[in-house]
Amino acid sequence: MEKKKNTFWSWRIETIEDCEKFINDAHWFLIILAGFMCVGSFFLKQFWALLPDVATMLILAFLLKKYQSRTVSVFIFLYSLGITISTFGNKLNLAYAQGSGGGRNIFLALIFVYVSVNAMRATFKLFKLKNLVVSWKNFFIKTLIFIPLLIVLGFIALVCCAIFQNSLLCGSIIFLAMFLSAFIAYAGFFPMSDKLKIKSPAPVFSEENV
Repeated sequence: MEKKKNTFWSWRIETIEDCEKFINDAHWFLIILAGFMCVGSFFLKQFWALLPDVATMLILAFLLKKYQSRTVSVFIFLYSLGITISTFGNKLNLAYAQGSGGGRNIFLALIFVYVSVNAMRATFKLFKLKNLVVSWKNFFIKTLIFIPLLIVLGFIALVCCAIFQNSLLCGSIIFLAMFLSAFIAYAGFFPMSDKLKIKSPAPVFSEENV
């Protein structure tokens, strides 16, 4: 019996099966990392400070697993960079990291970046291997939907910040507004979104069609 390749620690992601397996592994990594942060927050007495990170990781894990989306994987990569920067700041007691979330385990943060990079590679490779194409017209329309949505949700986020006046909570609310704007627009969670498919199968030509 042929032994299945372990793609999690391997840089080689070549087949559809490799891509789907790594996406699934990355989703479990996010869930486990969220669990570690949740448990650690109790010992560090930073539950409310780390709660936005835990919730964000769980949401991103669910979205990555369900949609195998390139957009979600890019969000995860950018988020992992933010977590890593905050973690370095926390470890070195830098002023910019105060109240910015993140943890103190630099090694785990770097692994998160590695996983997020490979998750991006897997989703983009999967898109290519499945012979899918982008409808740029629909992408442009969704961008036009994203901009006013971001303005509206951003304004609501700023109002909430003015009410609560908490830097950590404000940062989380602003991030959530940006995330929801992009997800609703580009993932298609709005009325009539089925008419604006970003992905569609590329035409396959054979001798019978010639």
